[in-house]
Amino acid sequence: MKVSKTTALVRILGNLSIDNGAAELLLTSSSVVSVLHMLLTSPYLHIQHETLWLIGNLLNHPSVEIQLLAKNSNFEDTLEPLLNDVIYKIL
Repeated sequence: MKVSKTTALVRILGNLSIDNGAAELLLTSSSVVSVLHMLLTSPYLHIQHETLWLIGNLLNHPSVEIQLLAKNSNFEDTLEPLLNDVIYKIL
């Protein structure tokens, strides 16, 4: 897939993740963690940055229910080691 298309898709997901239904769908999808892992390990720094934005939207969602879903699904725990590496690299 072209980098420009990947970037656009991650941005779309980031924008959609504000919606409760879309956020719930992302957090309950069985493949979301592996896809996010792939995006966070992309050689393109801007894709890593956009992926962090998407993850931030999910973890800091305005809906308490979505926040609890993210915590209960071990979403953050699974990605935390990689998140630390990417954040350090970007900063």
